Amino acid sequence: MEEARQQGPYVIDSLDGEVTKHEIDTFISGVAAMTIPTSQWAGGTHNLLADGEGGLTLEGINDLYTVAAEIPGLGVERMQLLNLGVKWNDAWLSHRNDQPLGEHRVMWTGKVEPVWPPDPPPSQYAGCEVGDTVGHLAYTALNIVSTPSIWNESVPDGDPHHFGVSYLERAKTYVTMSEFSMSTFFTKNFIDPATHEIRPPASNEWVKQNENVDAWNRQMMFLHAYQTLGQIHQVLKDDAALAALYKSIVTVSTDAFVKNAQPRKAPDGTPVYDWGYGNMGDVKERLIGESTGHGQYDIWGLTRAYRAGYTNATRQQMKTYADTVAHVIRLGNDSYADTVDRSGRESRPSNYLYQGYFYLSPYNPEIYKPAASAAIAARVQSTSAGMTATILWAKHALNGPTRERSAPPSLSTALS
Repeated sequence: MEEARQQGPYVIDSLDGEVTKHEIDTFISGVAAMTIPTSQWAGGTHNLLADGEGGLTLEGINDLYTVAAEIPGLGVERMQLLNLGVKWNDAWLSHRNDQPLGEHRVMWTGKVEPVWPPDPPPSQYAGCEVGDTVGHLAYTALNIVSTPSIWNESVPDGDPHHFGVSYLERAKTYVTMSEFSMSTFFTKNFIDPATHEIRPPASNEWVKQNENVDAWNRQMMFLHAYQTLGQIHQVLKDDAALAALYKSIVTVSTDAFVKNAQPRKAPDGTPVYDWGYGNMGDVKERLIGESTGHGQYDIWGLTRAYRAGYTNATRQQMKTYADTVAHVIRLGNDSYADTVDRSGRESRPSNYLYQGYFYLSPYNPEIYKPAASAAIAARVQSTSAGMTATILWAKHALNGPTRERSAPPSLSTALS
């Protein structure tokens, strides 16, 4: 532990007990020193603000805000985390494609869409990754609207982008801008109005992008935006119809994912699941060989929906997914398969578990300590804000006062 602590800015003091002030403080210091990314494709990636470092950092900031809400004595840290989230939100939204600091790139629709282009020019593609970006942004807004005690307080940044002086005003701007992206680009292009299924746009220009929307990990990226905005509307009680639509979109997709899972037996006889890259719409008959990298986002979306009550998945089904991690994906000490079913690729195991699987820890606590230890030993945790926040989330979920919840802690507090 000491050696890992010295290799980067982020710290895990212990894998036992509650999250500590020191762990939160070092996380805040590390993130505060980062340069906030504002482009999806900077640095040679295409999803920096989605499942890349930027997106996972903002998600981690917001996860730890919900954790700090339940730990006495962390009120100062909680607001520091929120202010970091606000700073990241402002930077991202001011650089959206259609904003003054954005690229103003014409996308596959023939318009300058309110998105963050995933690929460098001259690409016109935009799809699921942007849904995940909106989800991260909406999470900051959800944390604000779920904390009425701060609504009328002024954000201490002087409102540099004129997004709103108070926290509630700022959150409402985030929601308004997010909803503009959803209504202008996402819902009309990607949602079947009759079934609420996510489906490929009926456009020849979309076909030219050579991309799919029905891989499970891509579905979950779309759902991040819909679910989090739906939860906001539930809290504010400002648009029941939109909240119901968004919940239906999430439920339709996550229920299809769970229905697709095939019962299997782990080598030790434990009942587990196998699932594929996708098995609907534009990705069919791809059951075998889902990579654990993609699979973590399948699980991230499912666990997010389950905690919020946005899926009909049962607790036993959640446990079976968790058992799949503990008994199939985990190969041994600090070794994890790179496919969900170990299908012929065990020669290339990873020395740590992707962080999305940590969210299954409440349904099988055996996941947490081996996976956290592996991330620390691999020196992934100490340099990754996202991994650190996820480990601390799981640590709190297993050791905190409320343990598993039907909603994020801040939302539970606001509704109680």
